[in-house]
Amino acid sequence: MIRTSVLEKDEIYKLADLIDKYPFKPYSNYLNLNNEILKDYFFSEIREILNGKENCIIGSLENGKYVAFCVIKKSTIESEILQKQIFSLSHIISQGSYNVALKHKLKLLDFVNSNYKTQINLLSCRANSNDLSTIHALEKKVFRYMDGLVTYSFEMPQKKPRTINPFFKIRLLNRNDLNQIKKIAETSYSLDRFHNDPHISKTQSNKIYVKFAENATIGVGADRVLIAEHNKEVIGFNTLEIQNHLMAQFGIHIASFVLNAVSSDCRNRGVYSGLVNDSLITLNDSADIVEIRAHTNNYPVHRALSKLGFKLTMSQITFHRWSTCNNRYK
Repeated sequence: MIRTSVLEKDEIYKLADLIDKYPFKPYSNYLNLNNEILKDYFFSEIREILNGKENCIIGSLENGKYVAFCVIKKSTIESEILQKQIFSLSHIISQGSYNVALKHKLKLLDFVNSNYKTQINLLSCRANSNDLSTIHALEKKVFRYMDGLVTYSFEMPQKKPRTINPFFKIRLLNRNDLNQIKKIAETSYSLDRFHNDPHISKTQSNKIYVKFAENATIGVGADRVLIAEHNKEVIGFNTLEIQNHLMAQFGIHIASFVLNAVSSDCRNRGVYSGLVNDSLITLNDSADIVEIRAHTNNYPVHRALSKLGFKLTMSQITFHRWSTCNNRYK
């Protein structure tokens, strides 16, 4: 018999065997990273998530052994903008055959639905495209596909010349750029999970990205912002996370380009490629790997990243599920 419950933070060591054998641990797409480091990093990530008072970890126990668990995390910005209780399932993990894993994951999702249906309005989950048992469990429980994301990686250091383009110049953010950055963010996104959800308005979706961009300019979710400028007007930006601070504890420096956009009237003029190129130069002495994510149907970005030397390393799918009492996908 399987018993499912909420675990205390100091009980997560009981999940060690599950985590050790889980093939989709964060950064497991880098084959040269030691499994022990990946496991220790994963534990650190879960502990950090559990520092949030509304976040929790749910585990399923069978014959005295944990056979599955998932992590629930509050999505703060989305909840604030949408005025709803928005959470994500950051991981759904089980081991064993496809059928065994599917059974355990369905029980986890049933527990979440039974115990949190009045506390969560929208629950999202991003699954590795190869994790079929998770994808199928989500589909069986009326989660709906919202977007696909791929991760590109660039191995450092690689010497690159600065971008020279008479149309624009690239510089660091200054305090006068915020309003122009917000304007670009408000009008640049349409392929993401928020815009693809028919129950979230375009205005609300735009506001989420404006908030993401605004936070980046004050060091929340990003450490540095590069600007593309033309005639003293901001025409594009790229936000940089210089390193994942948890992975840096193991001597591995993984940077990310978190949020980037180019104003609609300046696209197809090399601005995006210039921003990414000069961002790589900025990180040349501080990163081992640089990651950037792109939506699967953003073809111009795929072409640009390939030309710049990025390699495709991972694919993920995002799902949404509204609460049972208001599940508008049914």
